[in-house]
Amino acid sequence: GTKPWLLTEELSLPKPALNLFLHVHFLRVCDGIEGWTMCNCLEMGSTPILEPAKLGELGYKIAAYPLTLLSSAVKSMEEVLVALRAGDVSKVEPMLKEFTELQELVGFDDYFREEKLYEVP
Repeated sequence: GTKPWLLTEELSLPKPALNLFLHVHFLRVCDGIEGWTMCNCLEMGSTPILEPAKLGELGYKIAAYPLTLLSSAVKSMEEVLVALRAGDVSKVEPMLKEFTELQELVGFDDYFREEKLYEVP
C-alpha cells in the first residue's frame, strides 16, 4: 500500500501559507481521483472561491455552495430589519418579491386548492 502522508514541517508554516499548501495538496490528490469531483465552496473559508470555468479547468465537475443562499438571505433580513427599526419602510419594498410571486414560490396555490377540498358548504 501507499505510505500515509504526515504533516511535520508544514504545521510550523504561518496559517495563510499552510492553508495554501493544503489547498494545493488537496487539488493534487483530487487530480488522481477518477470520475466526477466536487468542490465545496464556502465563502470566506480557508480556500479561495474560484470562477466556475477555473474549477472546470482544475477538473471539478460539480461545485456546491452550501452557505451562499443562507448567508445572503440572512444579510438581506438584517438590512430589512435595520430599515424597519429606523422607520424607513420605503427602503424595504424594493427588497421584497412581489406578493403573488412569493405565494407561487412557497406553494400558496397548492394550499388554496387543498383548502377548497375541505370547505363546508
